[in-house]
Amino acid sequence: MVAVDIDSGSRVLFGAPGECRTDLASAVTSSCAVPAWFAPVQIDGRRYVDGCAWSDTNLDLLACAGLEEVVLAPSSAGWIDRPRGVPARVDRRLRRIATRRLLHETRLVRETGARVRLIVPGREDLAAMGVNPMDPLLRLTVLETSLRTTAAARPDTA
Repeated sequence: MVAVDIDSGSRVLFGAPGECRTDLASAVTSSCAVPAWFAPVQIDGRRYVDGCAWSDTNLDLLACAGLEEVVLAPSSAGWIDRPRGVPARVDRRLRRIATRRLLHETRLVRETGARVRLIVPGREDLAAMGVNPMDPLLRLTVLETSLRTTAAARPDTA
């Protein structure tokens, strides 16, 4: 579980040797504590938030893992439109930033010889998600869309 200690600004890997020790529920909750939506999680007097505050994927952590293949479905995008509304424009800007970071982390992992297959939201996925990734009313639509588009994107299912 990856989180960010908001007091120090450092990334924390719960469960890794030498890192903060905590129970599974606290590690998961802190790793999901999206700033502005959920309060930071306190563990041993420190405050932790979602690991996405450091990186949307934290893919760079796998650069030394000796993996043969990594498959990823991050919050970046494989296609970016140019919407007119302010919320949608903010969403696309954040996705561009996340995509640049993802591509940098992907290069780090590929340099180790691992194959990285990126499965990212496309046009249909972005339309289903809308501009609020936390909107509970869209969960089923997003799930159904992603199951269809991901299956279509996987070459071994064609």
